[in-house]
Amino acid sequence: MGAFGLEDGDGTRFVLKWSPRQTHLPLIVAAARVTTQLRSLGYPAPSYVLWGALPTGCFGVQSALPGESRPLEDPAIVDQIVSLCDLQSGRGGWLCEAFPTRPSWAEEAVYAVTRGYAERDYCDIASLRLHSPATNELLCVVQTFVERHADELDVDHADIVHYDFSPANLLLNEQQRVVGVVDWEGVRAGDRLFDLATQLFYAPSEGEVHHRLRRAALERGRPGVLGIYLCHLIVRQVDFSIRHHRPAVVAEWLDHSVGVLSLLSELAR
Repeated sequence: MGAFGLEDGDGTRFVLKWSPRQTHLPLIVAAARVTTQLRSLGYPAPSYVLWGALPTGCFGVQSALPGESRPLEDPAIVDQIVSLCDLQSGRGGWLCEAFPTRPSWAEEAVYAVTRGYAERDYCDIASLRLHSPATNELLCVVQTFVERHADELDVDHADIVHYDFSPANLLLNEQQRVVGVVDWEGVRAGDRLFDLATQLFYAPSEGEVHHRLRRAALERGRPGVLGIYLCHLIVRQVDFSIRHHRPAVVAEWLDHSVGVLSLLSELAR
């Protein structure tokens, strides 16, 4: 989806999100409802002011939030992230009713790694299998982990899951406070542990930020389940880079993912 800055006659700033697919409109509507729900709890989410469909696609207009995305270097930010994720707990049950044809949370988490969603241009495991011996080996390792621990995903969850809760979608002010969480069009019902796993995946593999995220995640879910989510994120990121980025970027994410495998080894014990 494309994102564009808007400004009205009074200087108020907005963000226009555009998709060439009319089928994305329900996702925008769900994002508008979720952000309204979370803002009532003090969550720094944008306000959607307009959305609709046109013959060539669909759109949503939301308020622009302050701050900017930065690498997570201050360990104190982790406490803010965890508090926001906890606000998402148990508040997403209505999303199951809004999207009744979606697979269950457990089914989708496993399927994304073992079979992939090439038809949705998402977690295309064929790209890892065919790109290089290294990416094929990585795919085999994460698939084995997920198959071994799939039974631990025995309960569906009704949390709100942002589903792309990466540092790129967190806006921080100069005081290192989280003042915005954006890009809600992928929201769904599931396990909020996935959002913490996303932050853990993108964090440096060493340091206090990593350790605090890991501790918070393990306090909220089983080690095997956390590992499944990390496997999902490995496949998602490496596949996306293979299909959309330069070879040097693919190599960087492959190296990063290999580092995540050491954490998987610990979680599998």
